[in-house]
Amino acid sequence: MGKKEKAKIIKGDPDREQLYLLDTTALMAFIEDEEGADQVEKVLREAYLNRVKVLASVMSIMEGYHCLLKG
Repeated sequence: MGKKEKAKIIKGDPDREQLYLLDTTALMAFIEDEEGADQVEKVLREAYLNRVKVLASVMSIMEGYHCLLKG
């Protein structure tokens, strides 16, 4: 993640079951309490209550982990 990007949440088709895909910027915004963290938290709370489903790619998770390790 070279330049600072805004957290993005991609929302699924409203006529189907609600599905969200969290990218690396969304995950990092949540972890580091940056802009957009409140949106990510809201989605994660809804997922916890089984109201929506959340996906994140292995690459996004690993990239976030790498960024955390770099500090």
